[in-house]
This record gives sequence, structure tokens and C-alpha cells, in this order.
Amino acid sequence: MRDKILDLIEKEGELPPLPDIVIRLREMTQSLKTNIKDIAKLIEIDPVLAWNIIKLSNSVYYSRSTTAIKTLPLAITKIGLNMLVKLVYSLKLCPLFTESTFLSNSQFWLHSLAVAIFAQSLSGKIKLSQEKQEITYLAGLMHDIGIMAFAYLIPIEYDTFLKDIEGKDETLFDQEQEIFGIDHAELGALYIDRWWDVDKHITHTVRNHHEINLDIGSKKDSTGLVSVANKICNSQGITNGINYRGEEFDEDVLSELGLSTKEIENILNDVQTSLEQAKELVSHGLA
Repeated sequence: MRDKILDLIEKEGELPPLPDIVIRLREMTQSLKTNIKDIAKLIEIDPVLAWNIIKLSNSVYYSRSTTAIKTLPLAITKIGLNMLVKLVYSLKLCPLFTESTFLSNSQFWLHSLAVAIFAQSLSGKIKLSQEKQEITYLAGLMHDIGIMAFAYLIPIEYDTFLKDIEGKDETLFDQEQEIFGIDHAELGALYIDRWWDVDKHITHTVRNHHEINLDIGSKKDSTGLVSVANKICNSQGITNGINYRGEEFDEDVLSELGLSTKEIENILNDVQTSLEQAKELVSHGLA
């Protein structure tokens, strides 16, 4: 089965590519010659995306003003380019994959977005650079993409697999390895590396987000932070919707990041905020 899956990954058209508007936006935001007006023109090509950006810019989580925002250029100015890129990634990735019998798109992306938002919050608290914070967000957003790839490439086999593992004690990735010869972390990394042109740190994080033996130093990069955020979200019931035994979370890992007891308490409270933000994004992305 592993060989079949790897063969499918290599075939053009078997998996959805990164949306063109995401690629073009990333290129534009990295260019010193690009201005807000140019970016607005790009996003206006997709009226639904443009309207959702305006609506989100007026939300309690993303607006910095009490004055209603009614135009796309103003929305972009208010939320900033870094936030814009994250919103566009989030809104365009959510609808990419069809829903399987045993996998809910909305719950899957709710978990992915919560992990992304929470992991970035952690990266800010330990004072990573802005660039690393952005990478951490996108890595969190994509960390479980291999699950969607499984459901997309071999829908009948993966639906049967999800039904059969319900309630079992073994971890999801161990059972995937046993049945398919590849787990969703490896599959997601291979898929992203093949079809999505993103920072290599993102691919590395997706591949290793279930790594058990992370040392203290490694927890201070995107891989460690996404791993921690994923386990915390799972422990708080914010799961991807697959009914299997999750990895246990040890709160001591937060102290290993150099965070005080008070900061740890605040971080655990932040999970709920991350969930509410994720719900708002999912409501737009899957509309």
C-alpha cells in the first residue's frame, strides 16, 4: 500500500495544489515594490475571499478599530500584511479537500487552526522572531494535512481504516504505519514538499510533529511548539475528529520552555481564545 500511495503523490492532479492566489500573494508580500493597492487588486479577483477578509477585519479578534471597515484596502491596512497572509492561507486551505464519511472538514480544520493560533501564541511568549512566528502558524495549520491526503488519495481504504480503529488504544500514526506502511506525518510532509512550495521548516515540522523525544532546545522551534500546541489542544478536547487514543500531555514541558507558573496558567486559558478564533475562521473558510 505504501508504494501505491507514494506513486499517487507523484502524479499531477492526484492532490490539490497550493491555490494560485496564495502563491501570488506570498510573492507580492515578499517584494519591496508591492503596495496595498496591488495586493487588494489580487484579492479582488476572488470576491468571496475579498468579502471574507473584510468581514474578518471587522471581527473582535482581528480589528484594531471600532470604526466599521468597508473596503478591502482599508481592511488590509488595518490587519497588516502578516495577518493577511495567514488569513488567506487559512481561508483557501480549508475548502481544498472533500469530506469523507468518517472525517469532518469543519472539525478537522477547527483543530488545525486552533493548533496554528496557539502555537504562534507560544512562539510569541518565548520571543521568537516575527518570521519564525509566521512559520510556526503555517506549520500548525498544515500539521495534520497528511490525514486529508490519505482521505483524498485512498478514500475507501482510509474510511474503512478510520472505522476499524475507533476506540483503539494505539496511536493513529502507529496504526497508519501498520496498515499502510506510512503515517500521516510522513505523508503530509511528502505531499507538501512535492506540491506546495513552502518554507522547509514547515515541511520539517509536519514530518516531526509527533516526535516523542524532543529535547528542551528543540521545543523552541516550530516543530516543538506545534507538537506542544497539538497535544494541549487534544488534551482540551479540541481534536481533529478521529476517535483514537491521543498522546498524553505533560504540563512540565511548558516549564521547560522557560515559562513561569502564571504564564502557564495564562497559556492554558489561551486555548479557549484560540478555539474561538478558529471557529470564526472555519465559519468563513467552509461557508
